Amino acid sequence: GAMQGLGELGDERAIPVLLAWTEYGKAPYARETAIAVLGKLGQGKRPVRNRIVDLLDDKNFHARMAAVDALEALGDAEVIPALQRLATQDIEGRLKGAAAKAIRGITERLEKPAELKQLRGEIDTLRESNKSLLDRLERLESTSKSKPKAKR
Repeated sequence: GAMQGLGELGDERAIPVLLAWTEYGKAPYARETAIAVLGKLGQGKRPVRNRIVDLLDDKNFHARMAAVDALEALGDAEVIPALQRLATQDIEGRLKGAAAKAIRGITERLEKPAELKQLRGEIDTLRESNKSLLDRLERLESTSKSKPKAKR
């Protein structure tokens, strides 16, 4: 619907409207959609993150599930303790599993930039080694061409 459209547009001006639709008492499907869209639009926005973390304790199961998914979408390491609390202490098995999955998703995403940085460093080292070897080869070839061949 309209809220999903706001998410697809990626316009951050929609955030206050979406936050208002997360309130308890709004139509359940609209709340869940607003929560999910906030997960897409709210990266780096502390008020959005805090609101979604608060929703982990909501009375509505589906709103809580949407909050878990939205927190995974945000990918913010600061939400991991809240998700761990849910994964270890909640009585609802599906929520526990979803929270554990979200923690894994966030952790994997956080590890990838470090791995990528390491790979880039290794590639740069290989490039430097390759350039050094090519320079040496070029010098060797030029010195062997400039030396007259000994006659036997």
